[in-house]
Amino acid sequence: MEWKGDEISLTDATGDWLGGKLAGRVQVGNANGSGFLRSRLDVKGGDLTQAGWTRSDAPVATGTFDLSVALEASGATPEAMAHSASGSGTATFNGLTLNGINSAALPQLIAAADGQKTQISADSIRSAAEAAVFSGQSVVGVVKAPFSVAGGVLRVQNVTAGDGNAAFMGAAALDLAAGRIDGGIDLTFRPGEEALAGAEPRVRIGYAGLMEAPGVSLDVADLANFLSLRAFERERRRVEILQANVLEKQRLRREVALYKAKAEARDLERRRAVAEERRRAAGAAEAARVKAELEARAAAERKAEAERQAEAARRAQQAPWGMRGAGGEQQPIAPQSGPDDTQGGSAGRPAGQKLNFEVLPDITVQ
Repeated sequence: MEWKGDEISLTDATGDWLGGKLAGRVQVGNANGSGFLRSRLDVKGGDLTQAGWTRSDAPVATGTFDLSVALEASGATPEAMAHSASGSGTATFNGLTLNGINSAALPQLIAAADGQKTQISADSIRSAAEAAVFSGQSVVGVVKAPFSVAGGVLRVQNVTAGDGNAAFMGAAALDLAAGRIDGGIDLTFRPGEEALAGAEPRVRIGYAGLMEAPGVSLDVADLANFLSLRAFERERRRVEILQANVLEKQRLRREVALYKAKAEARDLERRRAVAEERRRAAGAAEAARVKAELEARAAAERKAEAERQAEAARRAQQAPWGMRGAGGEQQPIAPQSGPDDTQGGSAGRPAGQKLNFEVLPDITVQ
């Protein structure tokens, strides 16, 4: 420590603060009735349980933090110095666990929305959202938060973190003179297969009030929009499925009718083929019958002709007389008629024919 009358300087100061190790330098002085402060402080391994506030008798966050800050201030009074404070720094949170924020609440919220019988709105989903979001905890690991100080207000913006269930983005403003905080965390759930274009399942957790015990609020407008759009998409898909089922049933009916028509056509063709085959068989049988009758008739005629010829031959052999021809065969001769035959009494000799005495039965003239 160094004393210069109207100025005190602490160089390479060390100590314990908020459960961690503090190191740095501080210079405080008075110049012509106006105080000033110049400092550079580093904290390693601070305890968030001691640095933060509690809610429902439990710390809002657990873990450790490292802090590095450079700060300047000036003013006639401590309050004026607080309002004029400026600087910058970085806070790094390790093993950060947020108590009272459930990053895995989306399935519960979806179930609550599906169970509603009325149209989904921010008011209708708020109570279910508060019960689901403000229960449990979220382990986000390491978070780095750069900040700036101007006009006595510490501001941190666009601080991101996340786990497997949700993404976090936070911003805050701390009024060092008034000891008040105004900030919030955007908690965007990871919907997975429930993702919808144009809507995100997001809630905003707001913190406002004294840093010792700020008030907490929950904005569910984006979440209500997501759940409402999801309900609309579910209804649309349900209608599409019903329409698809109707179209599929109609298609199946058409296919059944087509298959039935084809089966009837095949059956008709089969019956036609059977009838044609029967007709051809009947025609063949009739042709065979007619052929058989013709063959039987021809055989009968041949038999009758043979019998007639045999009868003629038998009669020719039984003739009383005849003559043999030059070949020695016996030739039949007409019976001779008497004088009365000239009057037509003999049918065997023509009229006017004379008797030939040179020819005798069974005698051949040499």
